[in-house]
Parts: sequence; structure tokens; C-alpha cells
Amino acid sequence: MFSPFRMIESELEQMHNYLNTVHSLLEEHVQKFTTSMDEAANHVSDKEKDRFDDYYSDTLWELDSFPKQLYSSFVVSWYSFVEHQLIHLCERLDLTITVRIQDRKDLGTGIHRAKKFLKEAKDYTIDNEHWKELNSIAKIRNKIAHGSIEFSLLVDQSTTNPVEITRNGETYYIEIEQDLYRYLDERGIFVSESRPSINITFDYCQHLVTFGKIFFSKIGQDLKLTSVRDKKKGDLAS
Repeated sequence: MFSPFRMIESELEQMHNYLNTVHSLLEEHVQKFTTSMDEAANHVSDKEKDRFDDYYSDTLWELDSFPKQLYSSFVVSWYSFVEHQLIHLCERLDLTITVRIQDRKDLGTGIHRAKKFLKEAKDYTIDNEHWKELNSIAKIRNKIAHGSIEFSLLVDQSTTNPVEITRNGETYYIEIEQDLYRYLDERGIFVSESRPSINITFDYCQHLVTFGKIFFSKIGQDLKLTSVRDKKKGDLAS
């Protein structure tokens, strides 16, 4: 007897360990660089100071930029993992929806297809709050995958239902969905100080791992699949 979700939890735990290891290494590297630059600064002449400062600033920018790119890539990988596991769950449950030739039924793709099969073939509805969060993550993933994580900043209101922000006493309007903005703001990954953008952080990636465990744990408990004998070779996450 074992949980068919054991491998999912195990892989999510590996993601957790990976994030911690990478984060620690990045922090250590930045600390070593900062220390070495501080020591080197004591031996820089006035003539070389400007060039030294430029090099120092450029390298610090790169050290700050690289983790953001890495964490953004993690979001894409995490989402692909969750999507794969949902579809694989439907396959293992052998879920089938009967469609007649005259039916114009949109079965969707990815997580939406899995949700529809779980509902119509198993009469199971994914928790609404979990689904809302998964959809928000999907939107973030799409923006990252398509290289578009910045938003238009308009001085005047010229778009439908824009998000209004005030900065330095001036009001701006951002072209972004209200729900997505609220989610980004709540998670602390929306930046509006310069150009409005999504800033994926280490803490947010850790949140995704925790959310993934809760998400699949609830599905397993609701469907009573957390302690059943596997009738097929392999495991759910194989």
C-alpha cells in the first residue's frame, strides 16, 4: 500500500532542496564578491576610481539580474510539472468523456483539459481557491515564456479597467488584469518603482513548492487516492 502521490511530493521536495542550495550559493557568491571589491577599493587610485566604480556597479547588476532570471525559469518548470501531473492523473484514472459528432465541445488544453475531465468523467471539482491561484500562476508563466513580464505605464487613463497606482505624487495607469495585479501585489512580486514588471523571488518559488504539495494532497485526499494499491506498473509521477 502506498500513496500514488508519493513521487509528486518527493519531486516537489527535490525542488525545495534545489532552491535552497542555489539560493545559498548565490548569496555566498555575492558576499564574496562584495568583500573582495571592498578590499580592492582600498587600493584604487583616484585616477582609476571611476573605472573601478563602473565595473563594480555593472557586476553587481549582473549578480542581481541572474537570480531573477533563474527564479523566473523555475516558475516555468514548476508549472510544466504541475500540468504534466494533472494530465497524467487523468490518464491513470482512465477518464473518458463521450462526445457525439454533433457536439461542439471545447475540451481545452493543459490544466483546463484536465479540470474538465476530472469534472465530467469523475464528478470532481478542483478547489476554487486553488484553481484561481493556478490560473494566476499560468498567466505569470505565459508572460515569462513569451518574454513579456513588463507592463505599459500610462500617465492618463486610456485603457479599459486599468490598475491605478500613485508614485511620487503622480498617478499612473497600468495595463494589467485586476485579479493578476492583486495576486502579484499580495505575493510581493510586482515592481512599480521604475518600469512596472514581475520580479520573481526566492520566497515566491518556495511558495510554489508549498502550494504544489497542498494542491496535490487535497486532490489525493478528495479522490481517496492517498492510500491505494497501484494497479498499474509505475507511479503517478513516473
